[in-house]
Amino acid sequence: AIRMRLESDPAFLATDAKVGIVALTALAVEIQLTAYVDLGSDRAESDARHALFTDLMGVAEASGLTLSKGMERAPK
Repeated sequence: AIRMRLESDPAFLATDAKVGIVALTALAVEIQLTAYVDLGSDRAESDARHALFTDLMGVAEASGLTLSKGMERAPK
């Protein structure tokens, strides 16, 4: 799901992206994501990273995963 999200966004150079599990514990699955952006401004890069992070939070929630303490979404 992460790689598909990167491939669907022209801001990211998906062919250079790396996604992998770096640790499995009783309480967590740690994923490392390295992705590069090809945008013309710091603001556009920040916006693209924010949108990616928000989408990844949605993927985690849809998969039944919870985020670490302090990373939960605020109640609506």
